[in-house]
This record gives sequence, C-alpha cells and structure tokens, in this order.
Amino acid sequence: MKKEVERDRKRQVAQRKERSGDRVEKFRENRKDRVASLHNRRQALRAARANVRRENVRESREEIREYWKDRADDVRDRVEDRRENLFDDDWWENRRWRNRPVAVSNPWWWWQPARWDTVNVFLDAGWSEPVDYDYGTDVIYDEREVYVRGESIGTPVEYSRSVIRLANPDLEAIAEAPVVEHEWTPLGVWALVQEEQGDAVMFFQLSVNKNGVISGAYVNVVSGEELPVVGQVDRTTQRAAWHIGEQTEKVFEAGMTNLTQDQASCLVHLAPGEMQPWLLVRMEGPELPTQPAAVR
Repeated sequence: MKKEVERDRKRQVAQRKERSGDRVEKFRENRKDRVASLHNRRQALRAARANVRRENVRESREEIREYWKDRADDVRDRVEDRRENLFDDDWWENRRWRNRPVAVSNPWWWWQPARWDTVNVFLDAGWSEPVDYDYGTDVIYDEREVYVRGESIGTPVEYSRSVIRLANPDLEAIAEAPVVEHEWTPLGVWALVQEEQGDAVMFFQLSVNKNGVISGAYVNVVSGEELPVVGQVDRTTQRAAWHIGEQTEKVFEAGMTNLTQDQASCLVHLAPGEMQPWLLVRMEGPELPTQPAAVR
C-alpha cells in the first residue's frame, strides 16, 4: 500500500502546485512590499499597546493572515521531498528514544490534521469557543512589557519564564513517542520557517494525550538532527508550549486553535525575554483512498 500511496502523493503535490502556481509566483514578486507592510502593522500595534483599537487589530489580522497563507503555499511549493519518509510507522519504530511497539492502523497516523472540536472533546477541556494567538496582533511586546489582547501581563522575561514552565511539565522521563492511537490524538506535521523567507528544513510532528501532554519529534533534514518533543497544553489559556530534547529553555509556543489550522503563528523563545515570531506550516500528508486532503 505504501508504494501506491507515495505515488499518489506525488500526483497530489503536482496538482496543488498547478492550482496555486500563479498566486505563489505573484507572492514571490511582491514579498518585500508585503513584509514591509506586515512590519508596519505590527509597529503600529506595538506603539498603541493597551490603547489599540479593535478595528485596527481586525484589519491587521486579516492582512497578516493573508500573507501567512501565501507564505505557507510558497513553503509547500518548495519543500519537494525533504519530508518524505518522516513520521510514518517505520520511522517511529527506529527512534532511539521510543520504548513501546507502534500500534496504529494507519501508517501515517501522525500526519493527520486536528479539528478544534475534536481536540476539545479529546482533552475534555470544556472550552466554550476557540481562542486565537497571533503573535504580533493578539500578543504584542517591547523591551519592557508583554500585552495579551491589550492587557499587560508582565515583562518579556516574566512572560518567557511562564511559557518555559509550561513547556517543561513535571514528568519522570522525557515524553516517549505517541504510538498508541487511543492514548493520543495527532496535531499533524509542521514545517517551522521564518515569516519572511527561507525554505523548510525543520519539521515537527506534534501529538497530545488526554492529560494535555504534548509529545512528538523534531527533525532537521539538513543537519540530520532528530530529537523528541515534550510539552504541555494550558487548559485555561488554550496555549501550547514545547521544547526539543534537552533544550529546556528554548521553547516554542502556539495557540491550540492555531494548531488546527493550515498555518499557525508561533513564538520562539530563544532565551528568557528573547522572543521571535515564526510560522508553522502544516505539511500535507499522504492520502489514503478514503481520506480527504489535509491541506486545502
């Protein structure tokens, strides 16, 4: 079955490229102007801080998200076969940190995208509505303070430390690979890229269990680095944070709602108080004959 599905994937990728080709080409031609506009939007929101007007946030969000959509298609167009043979059942069987047999019905179970309502039920979270975290619009910061939807919640160092704590749950051992379906639900496979430019070389597979623990794996296809992921979901704020391997103070943060979309805003905490907005781009998984496409 794998050979047949892999052959179909090449066809699906070619069809997607054909559909989005003109728009991606136009994006590449206008990238510099659109990046400049994105920066101007964020600078204006940062300058307004707590006094930012709701309509300004809405307009900025619409423009930034449209940029992300085109940037994501640009990334998918260039990714080629760099993520082939990643995060399937054979790949997980050979991870050095895994100590349980793989027991999944779909060889590409980990690639499946998540729906917000499905995750809400799986976690028994009781969330009444989804909460977005767009870093640069919902969450803005400068050298002194961090604002979440106009409310000051502390200094950048204080904010980072709270995210670092979330990304380091109190576990006896590093989180093992999610390899049993009923214990975990997948959040899909993502490329981590800079917002402005650059090809996808870093990939995450993320899954969450019923206790809100995040696990999965990180792969850098250029360096060959492969490390386990561990993190946690904050049920109160609907944020997720995780780290890779032993790098406990370099953490990644995203909203759970965003992780059910095709591209997600991500805040990378390089060190306490040192933050950069990046972009997570969902990778389209192999389609089994009865499955719809993961990325529209």
